[in-house]
Amino acid sequence: MRFDDRVTGDTHKFAGHATIVHIDIDTSEHNKNKRVQLPIESDIKLALEGFNRLIAKTRFAAPDTREWHAQIARWKKEYPFSYDHNSRHIQPQEAVQALYELTKGDAIIATGVGQHQMWSAQFYRFQEPRRYISSLGLGAMGFGYPAALGAKVACPTSR
Repeated sequence: MRFDDRVTGDTHKFAGHATIVHIDIDTSEHNKNKRVQLPIESDIKLALEGFNRLIAKTRFAAPDTREWHAQIARWKKEYPFSYDHNSRHIQPQEAVQALYELTKGDAIIATGVGQHQMWSAQFYRFQEPRRYISSLGLGAMGFGYPAALGAKVACPTSR
């Protein structure tokens, strides 16, 4: 990914306590907008294959993320996403919630690029993995339609 403010917010404040590994085929992207500790020049496929071999060889154990998930749950409770429920106009967030209710949460959601990516992530209450397909700020206009087609080919009986 690129380290730009669309992805990170304020790049000076992004992941201030993290060790950042940045894999990019273009070395000019390393340390361009955000200083990283481990820049790796590689095709992502080759780098991830190498990481997978190392993980298998060292029997790497996934970290315990329970504390992190508990913190996220606290933030969601303290600072819930909201919108103007009293508006005389249909709010986009309300439409996403209605879609969730109509599908009973059993749908694969594919987004194009734009604000609806965030509304979908925030207001469709995903219960299962691999149900949200989005470029997450890294795609171009036109992403959503082929993503939806791909989802239908991969899961033809899903909504």
